[in-house]
Amino acid sequence: MRRLCFALFALFALPATVSATTFSFRLGGDFLNYTTNSSFLDMGFGWQNEIAKGMELDLGASFGIVTHSLTNQTVAPIFFIPVNGGLNFLFGDDPLTFLVGFGLTPVFTGEPGVDAANPGYFRIYIGPYLKAGIRVKVHELMRWYAEVEQDILVGGPTWINNCTRVTTGLNFNFGK
Repeated sequence: MRRLCFALFALFALPATVSATTFSFRLGGDFLNYTTNSSFLDMGFGWQNEIAKGMELDLGASFGIVTHSLTNQTVAPIFFIPVNGGLNFLFGDDPLTFLVGFGLTPVFTGEPGVDAANPGYFRIYIGPYLKAGIRVKVHELMRWYAEVEQDILVGGPTWINNCTRVTTGLNFNFGK
């Protein structure tokens, strides 16, 4: 357990002391397989750490939710929790920066069981993503951003799942 804690500390805290670190808070939508019950409201955060000029490590997670009506007049939630890990390549500088990123996304999704007729489910998907975005400087320490991400997720029951994620939010830069 100590080794795991040390590894996590080294992964997150030590790089933050030697380079530019930014934090992002976002709101958006996730569209899994483009079906009605799979369009999720998404709220999340991210941590970006510059590892080379024009390139940053990007780690983040989101929480998505959608509700649907059941046959017994109750409403049930479906949860969507993607976790991203990848690289962003930055083009341009203040006040306008473009980015292209790629990486891996594990996704956890499920619906809690409501009754015997609606027992619920839990699924895990994983796959690569590609994204594009723009950041606009609105304050010395803050940038507004918008991103579009395309995921190809592998997991049952359909085994090949498309997911488009559209997000906007604020990126706080405390390292420069």
